[in-house]
Amino acid sequence: MLNRIIRGTQSTESNAEPESEMAAIIPPGTRVALTVAPESTDDTLLLETQLNEWLQGNEFLIEMPIHKERHYRLPPEPLPIKFFSSPDVLVGLGQFVETTAKSGLLLTKMMMVGELQPHQVRAHYRQSCSFDVAIERSWCREALQDSGDSSVNMRDIEALLSRTRALTKTSDKAIEGESVNISVGGMLFATTAELEAGDKINLSFDLAPGEQESVDALVLRVGPPCEKTQTRNVAVQFKHMNQRQTDQIFRYITKLQSRKTPK
Repeated sequence: MLNRIIRGTQSTESNAEPESEMAAIIPPGTRVALTVAPESTDDTLLLETQLNEWLQGNEFLIEMPIHKERHYRLPPEPLPIKFFSSPDVLVGLGQFVETTAKSGLLLTKMMMVGELQPHQVRAHYRQSCSFDVAIERSWCREALQDSGDSSVNMRDIEALLSRTRALTKTSDKAIEGESVNISVGGMLFATTAELEAGDKINLSFDLAPGEQESVDALVLRVGPPCEKTQTRNVAVQFKHMNQRQTDQIFRYITKLQSRKTPK
């Protein structure tokens, strides 16, 4: 069906796929990223929002993007647009049609121009950031035993528990790191903690005063040590995220993006 959708998103009404098929591939609620080039600067601006509804033909509604805490009216020329629809990221050109409202929500009506194409990029936009991260290992005996790996013996378990104790300071406070970038799917942070790919950890961090998040994460890779600080960049994937946490991180990223001032 994906190939049919991609070929079918022409700007003419006759070639348009039915609304139900478009919604099946890119459902309402899908995160959307628009790339805008403001006239006042050579820099590009990334606006993130979400799909509200597919209309007839190639038209669709998105929640009106926010920039610098205000609704951002899109320019009339076609804009690069990405739909972060699992498992594919679909890219194309979208053109502003009009501003409208539904159920008290300010929306932007757009129209697809040309074709949608799959784009093999990471599924989540990563925003540069800098905040403290507390790191605790979440491996335990039960996790090892539940893995079903018969090769794991008590010596392996004790060695792992020893690493767990070594990770935590004698004051029982978790070792801290500093974030490098964040997305709704994971994080990159710098730390002196001895972590390895495959480690399961818990991260605690403040996205705003009084808004601490605590999430489980899987270590995907660990970079080489920095000669100056001896820290390593650790890439993790968030696990067991609930909708509130996902929305909170998404709002944080959008807020940071909206604060960027064109040079």
